[in-house]
Amino acid sequence: MAGKRELSFRIAARLGLDDEAAWRLHTFPKRVKRALRRPLEWLGIFLAELVFSNVPHGALLRLCDAAGALFYVFDGRGRRLSLANLRVIEGKGPPVVAGLMQHAFNPKRLAYDPTRREKLIVRRSYRNMARTIGHVFWTSKRAAERAASVAEFSQECRDFLAANATAITVSAHLGCWEVLSQLVHLTGHPMVSVAKDIGSKAMTRLLMKSRRSIGQEILPAQGAFRPLMQALKDGKDIGLLVDQFVNKKDGGAWTWFLGRPMCVSVAPAFLSAKSHAPIVVAWSRPLKDGRYRCEKLAEFRWEKGMDIRGRTSEVLSAIERAIRRHPSCWVLNYRYFNEGPTEAELAELRGREYGIIRKSSSDTKRERSKKQMKPTLVVLAAGMGSRYGGLKQVDPVGPSGEAILDYSVFDAVRGGFGKVVFIIRKDFEQEFKDKVGRKYEGLVPVEYCFQDMNDLPAPYKVPEGRTKPWGTAHATRASRGVVKEPFAVINADDFYGRDAFAKLGAFLSAAKPMEFAMVGYKLDLTLSDNGSVARGVCSVGDDGALKGVTEMTKLVRAGDVAENRENPDAPVKVPLDARVSMNLWGFTPELYGARAARFPAWLAENGAKEKSEWFIPFVVDELIREGKATCRVLPTESSWFGVTYREDKPFVMAEIKKLVDAGEYPAKLF
Repeated sequence: MAGKRELSFRIAARLGLDDEAAWRLHTFPKRVKRALRRPLEWLGIFLAELVFSNVPHGALLRLCDAAGALFYVFDGRGRRLSLANLRVIEGKGPPVVAGLMQHAFNPKRLAYDPTRREKLIVRRSYRNMARTIGHVFWTSKRAAERAASVAEFSQECRDFLAANATAITVSAHLGCWEVLSQLVHLTGHPMVSVAKDIGSKAMTRLLMKSRRSIGQEILPAQGAFRPLMQALKDGKDIGLLVDQFVNKKDGGAWTWFLGRPMCVSVAPAFLSAKSHAPIVVAWSRPLKDGRYRCEKLAEFRWEKGMDIRGRTSEVLSAIERAIRRHPSCWVLNYRYFNEGPTEAELAELRGREYGIIRKSSSDTKRERSKKQMKPTLVVLAAGMGSRYGGLKQVDPVGPSGEAILDYSVFDAVRGGFGKVVFIIRKDFEQEFKDKVGRKYEGLVPVEYCFQDMNDLPAPYKVPEGRTKPWGTAHATRASRGVVKEPFAVINADDFYGRDAFAKLGAFLSAAKPMEFAMVGYKLDLTLSDNGSVARGVCSVGDDGALKGVTEMTKLVRAGDVAENRENPDAPVKVPLDARVSMNLWGFTPELYGARAARFPAWLAENGAKEKSEWFIPFVVDELIREGKATCRVLPTESSWFGVTYREDKPFVMAEIKKLVDAGEYPAKLF
């Protein structure tokens, strides 16, 4: 820039012009560009609207794909910007520093050196952006009819809308964000949205035309709070985009987004706190046929005394998870990683991350710590699968090669869990990390513990000739050094369903010491047609409390009942609607101490038996009978299935495909 200015002044000096004339000479190209931009912009948008709004949807997609491919070739700045954002998503961006970060993210200073995978994602981002803009042009005519014809709600979204008369719908520049508000409005939920001037008056006019043509009410960003509160009081939904840079003077607050500080609006959380309306985080996912499915990412209910910035961070975390799974739907849309916090703001932001928050007179130290602590998911993954015949934890069952374990981690993260601890064996550590653990990098913190048969209290030792593990209660002992917060325990090879993790996550977030929970499934829905199964059959009180668990290891279906055939001569009949434990438990960390005190006594009685196993239900049952713990049964109608036998795999794959087709899960999780 300095070189061009110097050249302009040299030319002016040779022509005998003064400094003012030299400056006018230097700025002449910019002034010409600015003068031509508006009429050319209006002409381009007029022609695009004329063409795109009068073609069928199939032709629209072909035109958009061609336009996306063309812009990918000629838009070098956009390619570099997309690559920079993609590397931020993958944790490869520049270090976080205080002050402006303009040079770190200035596309002109970035080299475009993508890998093959990165290039593919960037190319797709141009196609997705072209289709999103094309949708705006296409719906400028017959908006309601056309929006309804190319978009649909997932069942989860439909259930939420049916259950809530009013809500705060939060999304991001992810997928086709325009169609989300259109579809909500068309379901009979009047929608009020906030819109900023996007810099192009012609494009802003077109957007307003498309939005208002279906009756959607649009508010300017400046001074929008009071009208939004009134809209909620009037029973209307409001729609907000949160992945936008908002100055602190305009109500923004610094928080973490994709591992980097970003100043965002706290309006969704603040409005929820004032109106008690729920927040639903959603997006419109592009489908292969060019249509869109509106999917719910998370929902947050009003809580008394809730932390506004904390709730804002939770909302952004839900969006962040979707961006990490679908980067091509976002990387070209975001341009605000060019400004950073001051040193004081960055220090305060990091302080909040590590729990160093200014003391509140209404919070005790213990209560503040509890608010900041998310539960941990402990996964029992040490078994090779003797009846299955292989490392079933990594066997693919999803449409894009996902294992059952992937769905459990996915559901746990969106259910509010903050860490995953895998209990595995040392002999397949590297294989497990390569095939499983690596997939979750950037999604949730992961730690590993190792189940060891020799991990016994003194003076006990493994009996000679014993090869069988000591059971689930012993397996979870391996995590005692890394889990300090409430935690859930699951089997790696069982599918539990989203509802189960959501209920257990909510319970653990508010659990007091020695308050446990167990997710209870109907026995009928957990039996295998390919052999016997082991289940913990529960005795449940009228108040929903667990009274006891009976471990039955040879359960099979027998007509309209089930039978436990541990003793073939005297099988025990069990009702098919009995609630059973599928080893989805919720505990507070005090369990570790209570269990350690009981292990020596169990070993003294059972340690010499070759096939003896110490199960989690044994420990819970003892603590309940002694009055030292309570355990709530959380009933769920979620589908449960597992791969106890290799013959179970086709059934599991078919059931997961049904859930994916219904919109419960994306076709590709990670």
